[in-house]
Amino acid sequence: IAFSKIEKNKSFAKKFFHKYKIPTAPFGTYDKEAPAIEHARKAKYPLVIKFDSRSPGSGTIICESFNEAKNAITFCMNNLYKPIIIEDFIIGRHVTFHVITDGYNALPLSSAYVYKKSEEGNSGYLTEGMGASAPVSYLDEQLEEKIAHKIFFPLIDGLNSEKMSSCGVLKANIIIDDKDNPYLIGINVSFGDPEAQTILPLLNDDLFAVMYSASIGALSDDYEFLNLSEDHSVCVNLISSGYPNKFKKGQLIEGLDEIDDDSILIFHAATTKNIYEETLTNGGRVLSVVAKAATQHRARDLVYETIDLIRFDGMKYRKDIAKQRVLEEVKDIK
Repeated sequence: IAFSKIEKNKSFAKKFFHKYKIPTAPFGTYDKEAPAIEHARKAKYPLVIKFDSRSPGSGTIICESFNEAKNAITFCMNNLYKPIIIEDFIIGRHVTFHVITDGYNALPLSSAYVYKKSEEGNSGYLTEGMGASAPVSYLDEQLEEKIAHKIFFPLIDGLNSEKMSSCGVLKANIIIDDKDNPYLIGINVSFGDPEAQTILPLLNDDLFAVMYSASIGALSDDYEFLNLSEDHSVCVNLISSGYPNKFKKGQLIEGLDEIDDDSILIFHAATTKNIYEETLTNGGRVLSVVAKAATQHRARDLVYETIDLIRFDGMKYRKDIAKQRVLEEVKDIK
């Protein structure tokens, strides 16, 4: 339970990063409106406002002006979404990075890039993820080592110092600036979605065996490193029209029985069966379609060829996943 506090309590997490000298965006935490508005008045824009753990949705608002920030702060305070975090907007390339840890050692999985915005061209609503691709092309060995030494090592040491260490998965949301400096934006203590669907097909080791080894503190004894495929993986989420706001449920999904390819995986996120054993939609993010191939280009082609076989009323998806990725990464902040 203590381990999960670093994910659930954003203000605690930011103070934790600062205490253990983990690079993160400059920030302030506030539970009163007046000082928060004063911070916003003096800030440079864009500006990021994050709600704490009881918040709805993603809990993040990107404000382009003081008026937007002031309205967001007032909304948070009036609805008791506090304390809030106000942090600088860092321009850079986004990456999510997972490690498996036994509380003392950590082994990295593949890096991933998540497409958060609901519409093509990185526009629209901020969602939990419309798709992902792995590994991230610009993350070389030198940069991975920098992330390990500046983020994961002090993170695990800090958790031990606070008597919060545990075994399992750590997911770091990282921004890399134009000087290749990594900044930790947030941490999760579980696999991300859609990252899990994207990176786990690239793991050649038995996941259960790795997690069991972590659970008994034997990770460094059993594994020098994880055996990761050199393939690429692309995931596209099929969503119900209207997501992340209002959407219809109960739409008949057709075409799934036409898919017969070992390089394709279909993950059911929000589906159900009717009395005729037909598959129906049952939520916003309905299916994750994942393709694995020797190149990212081929994986992307495979995933969209597969999507062409699937049909349901109101089906939507982004058509630019794993396309012109670098252009999007420069604009992305979370």
